This record gives sequence, structure tokens and C-alpha cells, in this order.
Amino acid sequence: MKDIRKTMAAVSALTLVLSSVFSCSLSKKDESSEESVTEARTTEEVTEAEEEEFQKADADDKMAITWLSDYDITPAKGEKRSSALEIFEDVFGGKINYVYTPEESKYDRLAEMINAGEEVDMFPYEKGAFPEGVLRDLYAPLDDYYEELGMDTGIWDNMQEVIDMFEFRGSHYVIPYSLTRPTILTYSRNVMRENGFEDPYELYKQGQWTWDKFMEMMQSFAANGGGYGINGEFGQAALASSGSTLIKKENGQLVNNISDSALGSAEQLLADIYANGLYRDNWIEHFDTDANVLFYAMEDWALGESNALNEDKDLMIVPFPKSPNADRYYISCEHNARLLAKNSQKGGAVATYIRCERLAETEPSFKDERKAAATTVVKKGNGDVKSFITDEQYDALQEFLDPSQCFPLFDFGYGMGKGMYDYNGAGVMYNMETTLLNGYYDSWDFARDAWTDLVQEQTARYAQ
Repeated sequence: MKDIRKTMAAVSALTLVLSSVFSCSLSKKDESSEESVTEARTTEEVTEAEEEEFQKADADDKMAITWLSDYDITPAKGEKRSSALEIFEDVFGGKINYVYTPEESKYDRLAEMINAGEEVDMFPYEKGAFPEGVLRDLYAPLDDYYEELGMDTGIWDNMQEVIDMFEFRGSHYVIPYSLTRPTILTYSRNVMRENGFEDPYELYKQGQWTWDKFMEMMQSFAANGGGYGINGEFGQAALASSGSTLIKKENGQLVNNISDSALGSAEQLLADIYANGLYRDNWIEHFDTDANVLFYAMEDWALGESNALNEDKDLMIVPFPKSPNADRYYISCEHNARLLAKNSQKGGAVATYIRCERLAETEPSFKDERKAAATTVVKKGNGDVKSFITDEQYDALQEFLDPSQCFPLFDFGYGMGKGMYDYNGAGVMYNMETTLLNGYYDSWDFARDAWTDLVQEQTARYAQ
């Protein structure tokens, strides 16, 4: 990591013009409080010095955040700090106090601490956290801290539409600072050429990578004895690619959108993939080494090993294709954010930390370091290649995670409680991703009718 002073010089306009809320933490001692080497200090001088130390300690305390989570964001002994933490500590004088909680009980633990008046300031965001946590009165909005967030500095410009997508009841509880874990399709350019197919990534760049092209390629590949069209996990990506969501906002209210025709088209796509025998449902953590499947769908964590196991196949990646009726590419991914705990007295400090995460995401020198780390070849103990990502693949991933290129759709349904979704494979959201793809229902009409009342019941809980 470059010296933090050199790094932050490049973004001084964004970080060194600090809010007056924190100005006292950066003040210098007044000369009158300095002890003379030749004269004893008077009582008044001692009092001034002690008062200054008290003020400094109070200012430092304002930037100390209690972070409740099942994982730590401070480094273990001997490990490097994250770029965001480095900025927060070295530029803003911040500090993170970590409080561990088991993953399975973290929401209950947060509620217990809030109700007991214990200090807790920042909490992790995930799909299941919001908006259910707002109904449980676990979070506070961040709208009052836009100055500390640096909203008028330009660093958030391309995220504004994403941020506004999360608005709930007129407030912003979730302000994503970056995107991660996109679902992508990995394919072999060699296989594409051998079958006379156009390169999907080139089609994507031309705005022509659609469901129709996707289905055409898979059906041709399977018909020619090539095997299957696709395997992996892509139900959520297929739904997102429609540009529609199960729960949508109308006039600030969350409403049941299960009858939307765009969603129905995405479900029909999944049904068609199953009906045409194009889906191989075995679990595999990398692109098929036998080239028996045209597309492998998975989050980007699987790309490095896929490359290592298929070095002769010229692998490339592409987002899930868009609906012919969609206005742009929509991508399924995770949204990185932090939540401000209810009743926290450190809203300004939490907002400043979120700003540091955004700075670490946008400042060029940090971007260069991330790319260098991501494209470094990882080897096994015997010297064999374990994992690697090419420069071209890395650059494509960054493009897919740019909201102006592929919009990172969010569906409120994922965070509306276990009746709608949980990670153990239950709830409407999960069923929408998997049921028709695995042939459990004969049609979307039947599935939709079976789930409509439950969705309506759950949505009604969020009416103001």
C-alpha cells in the first residue's frame, strides 16, 4: 500500500475538507497550553491543557464505531488493513470496536443491544437485512448525514440511481458503496468458433446479447450432440434480466408485482430451458472441463479455477442476456453497504466510514492495486496453477459492475422475512428462481396463482 498521505493527496478535495462535526479531532494544541522548560505551569495553564486533552478525547470518541457482526473488518495481527479502514483511521481519526455475534442470531443480538441501551453503531447489510429490519426498528436512516457521506463531492454520481432504488418510506437506510458477486456466464471462445456461433461478449458490447440469441445457441449446441446448454446457478439472474421485480414501489409504497408480464416472460424462459433439456442440474464449481455444457452460470468467485482447469479453451465471460423487451442489461449481484443501528449516537462517524469505503472503491490508485491483486496467478504448493483471471476478464467484470452498463437490480422481496426468502431454500423468492427450472410446476400461471396470496399478505405488512 502506498503511503496514505501520497494516496490521499490524489483525493484531497474529497477527504481533507472535513465536516465541522469532526474538526476538533484535527485541531492542534494551543501554544498557551505547552509547558515551559524554564517555568512551572500555573493552575490555569494546567486546567487549559487538561481541558484540551478532554476535548480531544471526546472528539476521538465521536469517531469510534462499535461494529456488531459475525465477521471483523479490522485486520488480525500481522495482516494489512483494508483501504477503507486505512482512510478512516489515518485521515479521519476513526476507530472500529468489533463485537462478535454468531451469524444465525445476529439480528436478535442487535435488537437485544438496542433495547438494553448498549452501544452499537454499525451493522452489516445483506439481502435478508432490509426492509424487514426497519419493521423491527433495528436501523436508522442515513439521510441526515449526507455531508459526512460526501454526497456532493462527485464520488457517488454513478451510484445515485442504485441508492434511490433502496429508498423506503421516504428515507435511505441502505446506501450501497460498491457492487460485488455478479452472476456471470462463462463460455469457451474455442467452442463458440467450432460451432459457428457469434462471440457472446461481442454481442453484449453491441447490445445484441438477448434471450433469443442465448436460446438459439443452446438449442443448436444440444441438437448437434454437444451436450447441454447451461449448468450452474442462474435463476435469480434470469429474473433480474427481465428488468422487473416481484415487489416494486408505486408512489413510495411496496406493492405486489407477481402478475407483471415481464416476470412471467422470465419464468417462461426458465421453463423452456427445462422443457428443451438444456439444463444440466448437477452441482459443479467450475466450467465443465469436458466442454459438455455451452454456458456455466455462477458468481465470479468460480472464474479463477475455471481458467486454471481450462487453459486451452480461451474462456470468456458475459452477463446473463437481457430480455428483448428490456431497456438495458440488468445484472444479479450483491450490494455492499453498512447499516446505521437504531439509537446510535455515531451516525456521523458511520456515514464517514461508508464514505471511506466509497473512496477506496473509486480512487484510482486503489483500483490499480485491486486489479493487480485479482490478476495475480495463484499457484499450488507443487507449482501448478490453481487460479487466475486475465486482464480482459477483469476489465469485463468491472464493466458488468458499472451501473451505467448493467444495472444491479434489487428486489425488496429478498428482505421481507422468511416467508419470502431465506438461505435454506424456502420462500417465494427462492421458489421463483428454481421451481420451473427444475420442472416442479407445469406452468408459471399455476405457480403464480399458488403464491399470490402469500405475496399479498407479506407485502401488506409493509404498508405505511
